[in-house]
Amino acid sequence: MTFVHRFGAACLLVQCLAAVQAAPLLIVNYSKEPTEFASARAGQLALDHSVITDFIAPQLTGKSVLIMPGMSSYQLLMTSKPILTEFVENGGYLWLNLAGSGGCAPDAAPGGVSFVAWNCNSAPHDQETIASPTHSYFTGAFSPAAKPLTAADFANWQTTDAGHLDNIPANAKVLLSNAKGPALVEYGVGKGWVVVSTLTYGWATGGARGAALDNMLLYAAAQVRDSAAPMGPPPPEAGAVPEPGGLLLSATGVAAIACGRASKGR
Repeated sequence: MTFVHRFGAACLLVQCLAAVQAAPLLIVNYSKEPTEFASARAGQLALDHSVITDFIAPQLTGKSVLIMPGMSSYQLLMTSKPILTEFVENGGYLWLNLAGSGGCAPDAAPGGVSFVAWNCNSAPHDQETIASPTHSYFTGAFSPAAKPLTAADFANWQTTDAGHLDNIPANAKVLLSNAKGPALVEYGVGKGWVVVSTLTYGWATGGARGAALDNMLLYAAAQVRDSAAPMGPPPPEAGAVPEPGGLLLSATGVAAIACGRASKGR
């Protein structure tokens, strides 16, 4: 390929990426304090966002859904899970924080992931191990506003997590783990994507309200897909034109935001 062709292709990519905006965040309020803090930070990061307590399926369309934890949110979550599962399977993007959902929460997330809380054969932790250090959530490469994260950003939140995750799908990537098991995982379901955590984002002190939370908001708004391919139908054959939601770039720089994916449903 000549320099002119390469330069032209690069310009087209830059133009495409510049035209893409982050998807609006829909923050589901299962706990007042962390939700209010996350909403305030989203505003300071200039992210389009709204807050809702309860919802029906049409309200999720075109949004990146972010669920903040609450001490008695398990029943709310179980009531809304069929709506969330259908949303994700049809191409939706969900970041689900399970800390505080109360006791054992089997099959709490789309794809069957379970939450094992501190009072149900797990434990709270103030130290996390970064299981995938090159993942863009930690490097911050997916957005100019994101920051590099280290294990120190997940230490001493008092407490950093409320337990661990179980029944992880085969295609999931573990991002953070504690002494009991995974604490932050990412995986595909159908045509969509899910990130699940046991971390107390927005609660307590320190890193709970720092760069790790900012990266969560930015990552969800950008609908980054930095792990294995989603479960569901096989990818199109070579040479076939993918559906709009299938146009995807690996999150290894500013090119993390896929033009087709982020523009779908806006």
